[in-house]
Amino acid sequence: MVINKSFSKQFLWLIGTFFILFVVGMSTLLGYESYIANVYQQKNALLEQKEASVRNIDDGFEQAILQSRGYVAFSNKSMLNEALEQDRKIELEMERLQKLISSQKDLLFMNEVSAFHTYYFRSLLPNGIRTFEEKGLEDLQKLVSTQQSSIQIADFRAYVKEYSFGIDKELESNFNMLVQKLNYSQWFFVGYLLLVLGGLFYMARVMVRRIGQPLQQLAETAEEIASGKHVSLPETNGRLDEVGVLTNAFSQMVKALQTNEEEVMAQNEELIAQQDELQSQQDELQHALTIMQQREFELESRNEFTYSLADTLDQQKLLQSVVTSMAEVLKAHHGLVVSMKDLSIYASFGLTNNAVSQFMKSEDNGYILRAKEQRKSFTIKRLCKPSEKMYHEGDMYIHDLIIPVLSVEGEVIACMAYSRYNRAFSKNDLEMCEVLSKQVSIALEKINVYEETEHDRSLYQDILNSIHEGVQLFSQTGSILQVNTTMCELFKCPSPKEMLNHTFDQWSHKLLENVESGEELVHYMRSVLQGKSETGTTFTYKMHLNKKRRVMKVYSEEVYRNNQKYGFVFVHRDITKEYEVDEMKSEFVSTVSHELRTPLASVLGFTELMINKELKPERQKKYLTTIYQEAKRLTSLINDFLDVQRMEAGKQTYEKKYEDVLPIIKEVIQSHQVHASSHTVDLVTKVDHTVVLGDRDKLIQVFNNLISNAVKYSPDGGRVTILVYKQERNLCIDIKDEGIGIPKDSINQLFTKFYRVDNSDMRKIGGTGLGLAIVKEIVKAHDGDITVQSEVKKGSTFTVTLPLAEQLLKEEIIEVDGDCYANVVIVEDDQSLATLLQVELKESGFSVQYFSNGEDALSFIEASPPQAIVLDIMLKEDEIDGWKILERVKQNKELATIPIFISSALDEREKGLALGAHHYLVKPYQPSRLSKVILQTLLNKQEQSGQIMIPEDQDL
Repeated sequence: MVINKSFSKQFLWLIGTFFILFVVGMSTLLGYESYIANVYQQKNALLEQKEASVRNIDDGFEQAILQSRGYVAFSNKSMLNEALEQDRKIELEMERLQKLISSQKDLLFMNEVSAFHTYYFRSLLPNGIRTFEEKGLEDLQKLVSTQQSSIQIADFRAYVKEYSFGIDKELESNFNMLVQKLNYSQWFFVGYLLLVLGGLFYMARVMVRRIGQPLQQLAETAEEIASGKHVSLPETNGRLDEVGVLTNAFSQMVKALQTNEEEVMAQNEELIAQQDELQSQQDELQHALTIMQQREFELESRNEFTYSLADTLDQQKLLQSVVTSMAEVLKAHHGLVVSMKDLSIYASFGLTNNAVSQFMKSEDNGYILRAKEQRKSFTIKRLCKPSEKMYHEGDMYIHDLIIPVLSVEGEVIACMAYSRYNRAFSKNDLEMCEVLSKQVSIALEKINVYEETEHDRSLYQDILNSIHEGVQLFSQTGSILQVNTTMCELFKCPSPKEMLNHTFDQWSHKLLENVESGEELVHYMRSVLQGKSETGTTFTYKMHLNKKRRVMKVYSEEVYRNNQKYGFVFVHRDITKEYEVDEMKSEFVSTVSHELRTPLASVLGFTELMINKELKPERQKKYLTTIYQEAKRLTSLINDFLDVQRMEAGKQTYEKKYEDVLPIIKEVIQSHQVHASSHTVDLVTKVDHTVVLGDRDKLIQVFNNLISNAVKYSPDGGRVTILVYKQERNLCIDIKDEGIGIPKDSINQLFTKFYRVDNSDMRKIGGTGLGLAIVKEIVKAHDGDITVQSEVKKGSTFTVTLPLAEQLLKEEIIEVDGDCYANVVIVEDDQSLATLLQVELKESGFSVQYFSNGEDALSFIEASPPQAIVLDIMLKEDEIDGWKILERVKQNKELATIPIFISSALDEREKGLALGAHHYLVKPYQPSRLSKVILQTLLNKQEQSGQIMIPEDQDL
């Protein structure tokens, strides 16, 4: 073979074999490590998905429990709805977790979660809510304690946390297994490398032996020849390599020794030179092997460093990974990396907090400043401080390496510092640091871009989610780029994140499922996306949401970015209320027209008869009575409209006094019994004290409306029962009829303005739909409430609840000794009216002082403060009018508590009450009304202080 003819080819074959074996081993190692890394990532991703689903399920149950408890604590319906919404969210997470089951433990956990979910949302929560709403908090507490639900919830949540902890342990175990396999693979490679090196050493030894032994024989032969001995020449054994050639040559040399001794010596020296050359080649091979091992270590270190940079998007974790990996690559004893944008973000290796703080201060001392100016790595050699030498004696040096990390624009975004003892950093170290710092820069820039992108995305999503309209952003190709939570809630879609990149065809299925005539809406949106319809146009459609019909309006606009069309935005707005208001207004106009025309027709008709015909007195009286009744009906309708207008404007006023409700109800019953001969009205009283603080006229209006409705909506006659009873500290009045009843779906809107039940029987009866709305506002203004219970064809029961006033009995009024009655000052410029008021108040038992001049009245009031003041606003020929007197009295701390009753022809009630007046009487009025108002006010004040003297013969 040719290979046996040359030592150089033998050595080349040996080196080639070693290189091939090394490459095969290295490739096998890298392939195996890549494989186990992929397996680790897949398993880790599965465990992280499990952990995220378990955490979401735990958060869902926690939110449901907290919101349901909040509902019990605060009776907030929105909190209950939010608790019930967690049912669907938990089901979605359970479905997601079901797909991730990989063990019997996971299956057992899913069964436990499913069982608890069914127990909580199908049993515990509905029963608890029903018990709370029907029976109250105490029964709910009994139910909870009986079922031991709190213990079950706590056990379940502890089980979830234990399962989550188990997943964390699996993650840790998976990581440990990855590290162990990597270590095993590296040790295997080291063993493989040692084996290859051993083989190489053995082959080299064989080759040296094949060369050295013949050469030694030749040397011995030459020595013997040199000593003059006669020896036999060594045999070549048919060798064709350099040794064989040398032996043949040596033989020829011996034969020609005597004739050419110098030639023999030269050949001998040449042989020695060749031996030296072989030794030199062996040394070079060993040196090359050492360099290769060093390069291999550097390559592994760089690979690990690069992998650590790509492994996280968290800046703090990245910096910690950088400082650890760089310290390992540089064989440094200490290391530190600091972000220049925020010095509070740093990571260290082998340093204390004091050492880190000291480096931070070095920004003023020059290290960081020098790095910013030079923008290149540099080293510093210095003597170790005593604290750094530990137990070492003598001088000891430490070498510091400062590495700036530059951004693409050349800005220093971070600074790294590494130190090691008694070994300087080489030029190769500096070059490697420059390369690795660029990778760190790229990683930091990537994190900054990610954080900015994530911040902008979260901000835009939060803005969209805060909008009450549903918003969709489509690309020009028809895929969804952005959607808000309102849109997902409207169409019962997954979360906005899950809806991204859905095509319009996928979205159109949702439209067809939830929208009436969904094909038209799909056609409209598709036309906009295809450019067949102009943007800015609107489309109205109807859908059902939570078993309620909703009217929606959608409009579209083109979206541009950098003057380039980016896509289309669709905004879906709920216009149900506006739509219903328009329908109600149209219906109201029709109803009002009918309600007004009917009595007007009667008035005009009977008036025309009386003008054009001679009628008997009896018939004239009958016609006039009809005209009067229809006029009253018109007046009542107009008053209803005005009341609604004042209530909406917040200008409705109430003159509240202590009133007995029972006489008011009897008065209303008497007025209705005249016109309702086919109905029987029964009044049942189960309480003695029926006094409330209210406006008599408004209370008459309430009961008149309710009793009138009870009669009107019982067209076939029947019994109307009015039950008066006490419930805790409230007075309750039930008005029950046996009429046509109210459908359940109409009860919630019954007290809405202009609302009328969509029922043919109701329509025949007529009405404006304002009466119950007015009743609701009046009762609410009296701190009360009104509810209704009804069943179709069986009648309705309206319940008015008003707070009871403290019972005022004569024996509770403080008795008066002698003539020490309450003193009242009257300021009035009309002598006749002042005399009338004096007589009325004195007959009521009050002591009265009268003044026509404002200055005199103020002087008297300041000198002898009365218990009440009756004040006119307009005073003749006086610089001080009633407004100034009112202001000065209220500004005086000693007089501010005196009740002031304005008696004026000016109707400026709001201004008077705002300035501090207790009551406002508009002239003309009955004098007895003034005395009753003053008496009522002083009685209230007496109850609070017990110091004001009221005549004991006064009756409420």
